Amino acid sequence: MSDVSNEYKVEFYGQETDQVFTVLLTFSSDELTEDIRVTSDPKETLPIANVLGVVSNSQEFLFAPFDIRLPRDDKTGVISAKITIDNIDQTIIPHLRSVKKPIDLKIEIVLSADTDYIEKTYDGFKLDNIEYDQFTISGMLTKDYWDAEPFPYARFTPSDWSGLHA
Repeated sequence: MSDVSNEYKVEFYGQETDQVFTVLLTFSSDELTEDIRVTSDPKETLPIANVLGVVSNSQEFLFAPFDIRLPRDDKTGVISAKITIDNIDQTIIPHLRSVKKPIDLKIEIVLSADTDYIEKTYDGFKLDNIEYDQFTISGMLTKDYWDAEPFPYARFTPSDWSGLHA
């Protein structure tokens, strides 16, 4: 946890805290007209959208309760998690219907005292297999797991590399 601020460490390890650890989700794709931004904290009324959410680095994040089920550590090489977001804004579904490829997801963590300072970023996730109904939107989060790939990718066999084995 060396790449976070000292204030974050104090609040994280403290017995009690008055800080809220706020999670910011940014869904982006070249097929979307604009990014979809969601937060776990209803900190303030947003000036432009006039709904609850968080402003971080001049970007508005709409408050929507969500649940992320992290993957198990089973050494299969498959890293996937499930995310479920409450469908509180019916305008998200038409955007999701327009996307044919997996959506990029960036997860950021900020403290409620300073939402412009990003404490931790988890990038490179893809959201796929999206399902939705009138109450929830859910999908699978995946990430490339390069540790499961063979190294080196080529095998130096005598039939392919005869000069190497002379």
